[in-house]
Amino acid sequence: GARHAPDGSDGATQTPPPPPAAVTPLSRNERDRLMPASTTGEQYSYYWGGAEVFLQRSCLSFLMGLVTVNLSPLVAVPAGLYWLWGPVLLAWRRNALVAQYAHCGLWHTRVLAVEQVQAELPAKQQVSRGGRVTRRARARWMLRVLVGDAGGSRVELEVPLQKKHRSILEGDPAELVVVSARAELRPFKAVRQILLPKTGMCVCDYPFVERSAFLRISDAIDAERAAAARAPQSPPPPPPPYQF
Repeated sequence: GARHAPDGSDGATQTPPPPPAAVTPLSRNERDRLMPASTTGEQYSYYWGGAEVFLQRSCLSFLMGLVTVNLSPLVAVPAGLYWLWGPVLLAWRRNALVAQYAHCGLWHTRVLAVEQVQAELPAKQQVSRGGRVTRRARARWMLRVLVGDAGGSRVELEVPLQKKHRSILEGDPAELVVVSARAELRPFKAVRQILLPKTGMCVCDYPFVERSAFLRISDAIDAERAAAARAPQSPPPPPPPYQF
């Protein structure tokens, strides 16, 4: 059915302002599909990390197990398994930054600028066979994307550059999930994950939003908007009869 912006009315005579023109309010069910309470597979993989991160987490698990082994098995066993459940804790903490907001919507924007930039990374120390310590400068190519709407709202996102990013062009439609403490979504905060509907590509550093649900809800809203645009407009009411 047609979507209606939540009015948040509490009986006051003043009607709250509608959501911004470029934002489609989402239901609680849609919000839960986009940002589930549990950690998603992509979020777990993000914090699982590579071999170096896994080794650090395993060492920490071993130390936690040693410290707690004489306390209680109920404490020592979970502590020793931190290598396994640690990514869940880290993802839950990060997801809480978004989960604190009660309302969300889909923000329809366009890519205003896209460029590749080089970012410096912390220097890496190396020790030679002679014991000499050297620091090697490092850099990484990043993708910088600026999106915004006709009302002047802007969000810039910078993520590690990937080959698939070459297809992103200025003017491409782009959508983001936004959250707010108010039902009318004024003001709102953008979740830093961009969906490009034409290609189905998601651009983000951390996957706050579940990608498949993002695509399905975006497609459904686009279909609703297209149907509304095709619907015949109601003719204006006839003028009142002339009275002598």
